Amino acid sequence: MPNIMICGFTPKGADEIKSRVDKAMQGIDLGDDAITSIINMEARSCNRARSPMPYVRICTTNEGEIQRIIRAFRDSRIKVDIEWLVLNGFISADEMGRTTA
Repeated sequence: MPNIMICGFTPKGADEIKSRVDKAMQGIDLGDDAITSIINMEARSCNRARSPMPYVRICTTNEGEIQRIIRAFRDSRIKVDIEWLVLNGFISADEMGRTTA
């Protein structure tokens, strides 16, 4: 399940990016599997200007999927800074509810 984290945008900007991300994810048949998380935070440069530097973080367990998502963003002209993380694993809530013997 890819998680697209929208970090450091204004509320209006985050909503706009989310709409565009959702459309791009639907276009590559990940709309039912992916989620977006809007992270309300400030992302600013470390220099004296402390310029706003919002970005999008893509997290999933499949690196090939990450590259598909990045291509979909480019094709959709979603021009944002992107960082990505390949996760070591994912456990669903259903799996967490199972007891082990």
